[in-house]
Amino acid sequence: TGYTANELLGKNCRMLQGPETSTETVAKLRYAVEHGEPCNVEIINYQKDGTKFWNKVSMTPVRDKLTGEVTHFVAVQDDVTGRKETEQALKLREMALCNLAEGIVITNPCHPDNPIIYVNTAF
Repeated sequence: TGYTANELLGKNCRMLQGPETSTETVAKLRYAVEHGEPCNVEIINYQKDGTKFWNKVSMTPVRDKLTGEVTHFVAVQDDVTGRKETEQALKLREMALCNLAEGIVITNPCHPDNPIIYVNTAF
């Protein structure tokens, strides 16, 4: 994120939110904290320099062994921007293939029967 440990300690992760951060996803995180539940989300966050990135957050409550009360949350964050960009590029290519006026057929030459694995709507 570009922040140092000293800049983050004692702060809330809200400092990573920005204009494109989903309020619905933030609400899921908030609900999980309020109800002491685990939560896994992917959310747009922002680095210290303002760069947008996709953040996969896996959060789990830590409970007191005697009382069962939540004492802390452990969250693991992973920058999944590269994966999200690849997914978007694949969706765009799929849309392009589906909307071509020419028929497209893709087969699997790795299989002995060379089966058809894709046909666009123009075929």
